[in-house]
Amino acid sequence: MYKRLDKLTALKVDLALSLLSARGIKNAAAYLARERVDLHIALRVLTKPPAAHREADRQDPSLDLPEA
Repeated sequence: MYKRLDKLTALKVDLALSLLSARGIKNAAAYLARERVDLHIALRVLTKPPAAHREADRQDPSLDLPEA
């Protein structure tokens, strides 16, 4: 399992996943390149099945909301 290194990259990845489903892999890849997301991260995001993204997010404690 990979953990996102920072919140800004996490936001970029989330937007890329939205672009991937809405506009396809070419637009998502172009966005990640423009935003200078590391190639190994971009490849993983663009080639992993969508269900695997959700599963990784559920297992990543850094994405948990703080208790109120």
